[in-house]
Amino acid sequence: MAGELPRRFRRIIAAVLAPAAALAASLSPGAAAAQGQEVDFHRLLQAPDAREVGQVLRELSARNVFPDRVEVVATRRFPIAGHGFEARFIRHRVDGFVHCGVALVPRGAAPGSLAGVVDLPGVRWDFPTRNLSEWQDYGRRALGRYIPRFVVLAPCLRGSAVEAAGFRIEAEGDPQDAFDGAATDTVAFVHAVRDVVPELDFSRLAVFGWSRGGTVALLAASRSRIFKAAVSFAGPMDFFREMNRSDAWADALRAAYVSGQAHSWEHQQLGFFVYGRDRLPLGALRARLVASSPLYFSERLPPVRIHQGREDRSVAAGNALRMREAFQRAHSTHLHQTIIHEGWGHDLLENAEAMTEAGAFLWRHIEASGAGTRAGASRTAARAEATAR
Repeated sequence: MAGELPRRFRRIIAAVLAPAAALAASLSPGAAAAQGQEVDFHRLLQAPDAREVGQVLRELSARNVFPDRVEVVATRRFPIAGHGFEARFIRHRVDGFVHCGVALVPRGAAPGSLAGVVDLPGVRWDFPTRNLSEWQDYGRRALGRYIPRFVVLAPCLRGSAVEAAGFRIEAEGDPQDAFDGAATDTVAFVHAVRDVVPELDFSRLAVFGWSRGGTVALLAASRSRIFKAAVSFAGPMDFFREMNRSDAWADALRAAYVSGQAHSWEHQQLGFFVYGRDRLPLGALRARLVASSPLYFSERLPPVRIHQGREDRSVAAGNALRMREAFQRAHSTHLHQTIIHEGWGHDLLENAEAMTEAGAFLWRHIEASGAGTRAGASRTAARAEATAR
């Protein structure tokens, strides 16, 4: 139409305005209820059937996760646990939107010599910039003696920023799309890294996360075979049932939706899944919940280790227990492990023993995967040589 902005600029404007609009909606008591249609929370939270999960899988398979215009925009020295690393700030585009992340690379490593781990953070209502200085201690606890053998990948999940050594990089998009959309961003960032981190052996790549990051780690691992192992600490697994901390979760959500209880637990969940989207059909809202819940993709996971605190008041222990039940039904508990930590809450990253076990789990499965890949390459080379003779 004449006078209409080109589609590319409409997308950019929407990406810039989305975070502000989402935050404004989340801070306005009752705003969503006043502007949207009535949401039937009891129907919204009914468990999905196989047909709904299949529809979500088809939609996911059609998404573009292959970036273009990949560039390293800055580098900085970045020590981790006494080891010299380089922070590479990487920017790329997917469907016209700017995405980004940071690769922490051991200095002086040879091409293809390093394993990799994607590290995914939790989430707060105000979506603060993630400062990777936490890795200077956190990395020591997570990977221990394996640190100099890893590239650490820290994607900017949509609408958020990452900072390291005084340099900050930020992605476009809606930060409230904090689970499903963040998993898409994670897979896309791994593909972007291929062009600019030659030290990384992509046959030895794992993903790790805490809280929201634990959920996204399993979602990403269920969507791409590039991940050979995944670890979740205190991650939500089922947004239909196991996020509730009472028997009246649907009623609690509706009360928060009507009253706009700012900064409540229910309010945060509404921001992720309902606010700003309450005019959508119920089926679209339910699809968003499905795509954000690893429970419904448990059979698509590589080797997984789930750590969960029994006393967690943010993410109920039922999340991990339902995943354990799914693994038991699939007879896959030798590959998919669920560990419940008695006396621990949402602060599991402070559990040194659990962190050490998680790092050893990742290394064991990454090395097994790499050994198989290297053995296969050797056999292929031997056959080629024999044929040439």
